[in-house]
Amino acid sequence: MDARQPSPFADREVPDPALCQVSPRSITFLEEAAATAVTDGPATPTSTWLPGVAGEPADDEIVAEIIATVRAVVACRNAGDQLRVDAFYSDAYFGRQVAMSGSVPPEFLEFLEATPSPLPEARQAAVYGVRDAEVLPDGRVRALVGLHIPPDDVALFTVFVREGDRWLIDEEALVPFDASPLATPGA
Repeated sequence: MDARQPSPFADREVPDPALCQVSPRSITFLEEAAATAVTDGPATPTSTWLPGVAGEPADDEIVAEIIATVRAVVACRNAGDQLRVDAFYSDAYFGRQVAMSGSVPPEFLEFLEATPSPLPEARQAAVYGVRDAEVLPDGRVRALVGLHIPPDDVALFTVFVREGDRWLIDEEALVPFDASPLATPGA
């Protein structure tokens, strides 16, 4: 992002890796997902973040829950714990990923089996915030999430699905921070 351009989000917050408290995904789940053919859904996201799919503004409680999910995901990333990061993604998300990219490489499984180690401060991600959260007709919530993932500022069009008492990421698409349609206030 050009330093002269104002951020569309609030000041950034670097979530402490100690906030990563979720139970990790099992490596067995990832191995099984990689070995299972996807037959009950599209191989690509349904593009529910694009204009044309009507949504209702999310209430303050839902927005707070979504922000808490984003903070926790980033805290787990900063903790260097990919299996805990993966715990914030829906099973359907993994099914689509496997359908699009194939099986999990053995090198990645070895990486996952290693003991997590917090990232150095200079490599830790930060959360700018969540904007324009909308509840979709199917009950999922879509929002624009602003992050700083060193060295770049990024925006993710993200769709969250409620599973039990928490929100999981069901779809996401990376868009350039300064090229997103929501990059300027009032857009």
